Amino acid sequence: MLYGFAIKYKDVLLDVESGSNLTMEWYSTVFNESELFRGSYSYPVDLKWSEKNLTALNFANVLANRLARISVEVSILLFDHTWKSAIMEVEVEDQRLPATLLIDNSIISDTIKDNTLPDMFSYYDGTSKKYSTISMGTTEAEIRAHMLATATNPSAYSYAFPSMTNFGLFGERDLSGNAWINSFNWEDPTVTGAYQLSNIGFYCPTFYLVWLIEEICSKMGFDAIGSFLSHPEIRTWVIYNTGYYTGAEIKADGFALVPARHFPKITVSNFFKILRNDFKLFIYFDSLTKKAHFDISDRILEKESSLDFTEWILDRSMKIKPVKDKAFRIVTAVDDGDEAYKYLSYTKSKRVGLGSDLKAVELAVGAPFMNSGIFTGTLPSPLRQIQTAQTANIYDEQYGETTGFNKKGEISVNEFGFRVFSFRGLLPNSLSEPTWRIPYGTSDNRNALGVVQAAWISTSINGDNNWLDLLCGQFYKLLTLTETVEFNARVPADRFMEVTPMNLCSVSEASKVKTAFLPDRITFEPGKNNVQIYTRVKGYAFHKVFGLLDPGLFELKSYEVVEPTEMAYVAWRWVDNRIVPGSGSEWQEFAKVEFSFYSDPYMMTPKAVSALEILYFYRREFGTGGVIDDPMSVTTGSNVKTHVTGELAIFTNVSGGNMRATIILLESPDKRYVPVF
Repeated sequence: MLYGFAIKYKDVLLDVESGSNLTMEWYSTVFNESELFRGSYSYPVDLKWSEKNLTALNFANVLANRLARISVEVSILLFDHTWKSAIMEVEVEDQRLPATLLIDNSIISDTIKDNTLPDMFSYYDGTSKKYSTISMGTTEAEIRAHMLATATNPSAYSYAFPSMTNFGLFGERDLSGNAWINSFNWEDPTVTGAYQLSNIGFYCPTFYLVWLIEEICSKMGFDAIGSFLSHPEIRTWVIYNTGYYTGAEIKADGFALVPARHFPKITVSNFFKILRNDFKLFIYFDSLTKKAHFDISDRILEKESSLDFTEWILDRSMKIKPVKDKAFRIVTAVDDGDEAYKYLSYTKSKRVGLGSDLKAVELAVGAPFMNSGIFTGTLPSPLRQIQTAQTANIYDEQYGETTGFNKKGEISVNEFGFRVFSFRGLLPNSLSEPTWRIPYGTSDNRNALGVVQAAWISTSINGDNNWLDLLCGQFYKLLTLTETVEFNARVPADRFMEVTPMNLCSVSEASKVKTAFLPDRITFEPGKNNVQIYTRVKGYAFHKVFGLLDPGLFELKSYEVVEPTEMAYVAWRWVDNRIVPGSGSEWQEFAKVEFSFYSDPYMMTPKAVSALEILYFYRREFGTGGVIDDPMSVTTGSNVKTHVTGELAIFTNVSGGNMRATIILLESPDKRYVPVF
């Protein structure tokens, strides 16, 4: 092997031009966050114009042999050892065969560059673009049983139907039963009682993030593996979306899910970039093993160094340089289409590091808000669940005149952001009724009863035990104290096989103290008749001296909090109802008015008020057609979230006729509250 490397196509070692060098370069994907997907490797090499090469390549030099010039899979050998598989593209010039080798991430670069996530679940039938489907059964009974099975055994399926609400699905506030998505009879969580499939109800499958990654990699010929994909908490994460089916659609003959409707419209390249940047993942497509690695950087930093370069460093080549960015402002992702962000407080950013010059790190993965579990629109029972206010994507023609409607062939005309939350299966939602269950999704670490679960990871950086702290904290520690380390080395060929962008390495110098570092860029060139490989290395040192400094510098702390405009939103309902029988068939019903106060018009977060005067009409509507509005007012106590009035007659059925009462909330003259209903 004259040049230290060889290219093997099928069983033929191709002839390489005399003096041709193969200079290769690796980039770590966890750094270089401004790049679309750094780590794409393509290398030029010159093949000889020889009879052996021309024969092996099916005479690619003949213009008519078009198929001979398609990309072919070859093996790259370093010192008689197979190092990588590669895709080789050959050009033809006068007596020359210049070629390009595509290795690792570059093999998938064309596929991920322009195709969106929905595109990955599409195909062409002739010239017509169609979308792949997933059957849930052929009868209504089978489909309902299937939907329940996704909740009772969530790990066996690629999607789930969590109970949630969307109070803006038609583009304006709607607190009616339409807002309840994936409505579920929690009092009877069985096949016969669970998902009712109301004709006008809306149902939305949420696909698991891990399944999506594995499916995309499989479509590109790779098996996805790694600590990110095997993490038990991350395996519960589902992708929020606004693609809705009606019960009527689901019950129609031939119904099937359309996965493309349920993913944000971002390119696969941006999808991988987002995963890398937000979760600080090492992503590496190994062209030899056909494995796609998705590893959490914190897990790699917890390991011992796998490769020590000390003995191979060339004299006087070591350089240690400071880095500019030592403190970071990590900004939460906001879905502009969700009205909830206008009314609810949330952590806008967190900070970590040394100094006040903060580098902004814009997150792209967000999390939906959780309902407080106090009250949920007009539903008869409070529920802890995902709650949004966002225009939906509806495909049933009975909603053809609404802002949510998508015409035939359209996908997600109302775009939604990339947000994730956890699906926890069927969980108890009532202390007093232990048999009740709800298909529970959450973006925090509390169960359906509101009890903290220590092992759960919150998908919102607002929450306790959140992913930013638990999955990326160690990596941000590295960045606050790191320095760049650069050196040249001659690495033995047999050890070079251990050099990958996925390992923690180490180096020591005169002090003999071993210092770990993460490789950022490795450039290498097999030498002629040399069993060592000349390598240029750049990495980031991992200095484990955190205990010598203020530990608070390395904690991710809340930095900016968004507080909505100070306003109370008021809702009312009848409580403490009682019926008083009269003579014969006569009877009366009495109840009290409960006013409840919220920070938002969707009643997601209760709000404490003090000395708030509420104006309203006590309206009585009589069977004769008459209406009487009695003006009333109450003033709340101090720091209260509800206020209950005295008793009123709300229905009478007497010989003189019947009466039905309701409450009409009036506008606040001093603008201290806004009526909801």
